[in-house]
Amino acid sequence: MELSIVIPVHNEEKNISVLAEKIRKALDGKLEYEVLWVDDGSSDSTKKVLRELAQKDAHNIGIILMRNIGQSGALMAGFDAAKGKYIATLDGDNQNDPDEFPEMIKKLEEEDLDAVIGWRKNRWQGNVIRRIPSLLANKFIQSAFPELNVHDAGCPVKVIKAEIVKNIKLYGELHRFLAYIIGSYGAKMGEVEVKHRKRMAGKSHYGISRTLKVIFDVVNLRFLAERKKTPLIMLGPIALILYFIGGLSAFYLLVGKLFFNIDLTGDPFFIISIMSFMMGTQFVTLGLLGELIIRSYYETGNIKTYAVRKVYSNR
Repeated sequence: MELSIVIPVHNEEKNISVLAEKIRKALDGKLEYEVLWVDDGSSDSTKKVLRELAQKDAHNIGIILMRNIGQSGALMAGFDAAKGKYIATLDGDNQNDPDEFPEMIKKLEEEDLDAVIGWRKNRWQGNVIRRIPSLLANKFIQSAFPELNVHDAGCPVKVIKAEIVKNIKLYGELHRFLAYIIGSYGAKMGEVEVKHRKRMAGKSHYGISRTLKVIFDVVNLRFLAERKKTPLIMLGPIALILYFIGGLSAFYLLVGKLFFNIDLTGDPFFIISIMSFMMGTQFVTLGLLGELIIRSYYETGNIKTYAVRKVYSNR
């Protein structure tokens, strides 16, 4: 199997058949491929459409999750089930074309890359209310990860070597940062301009509220990317600064009491000293707890964020 295409879908009953036909026309006879449609707890007829599609065409596999867990978990389910040498991702909203994949694979092989990321260069032609927050979020992400030089991290069109993407663990909203995650592993990445069109059917699952979460996602990802910096190493310097401030305050109070007979209880440096020592100790404690959590996370092994109810396939 050369290519596995993972497509998470949620209430996309009107888009699936159209997109499946586009994939068939783009890839049949060009390479050996499979399409893994991951239904993320849809409430419409998505399950029925996937079952019929899998029965009709052996290239298509429908993976039905037991409940809605979000796009990150749905992608993980597809990654784990994928058999291809390369794993491609695509949204089920029919806004991007699968005919980009052969060109992306060619670029990946010719330039000896680990991943090729799509770039929706002329994407911003829609609602200005959604456009401005998304542009700001994209600029913020780029400034947080300048070393990776990725123009459109949120583009769903990607082709990545399977041995790399299968070692990635996605949860929460980290699917939007997949390019940065694999980049932080040292993967060599290239970009290809891809077409992008307006959604023709279904309802968008993205809005301003998700854009506002980007700040917290970036902080989380920036921390995870700093593999050489464990929690204690990151929080330790803050604790040392607080201890230093507390020590200086305590020294000032000691000198004042011994030589100038100042009233300690009424001096603001007394509060500063106590608070600095307490907060420094809290940061050390948090660092130690973080060390235990991080160690448990990395050493536990096969932790999955999804549960599969049924798989449709005629193989």
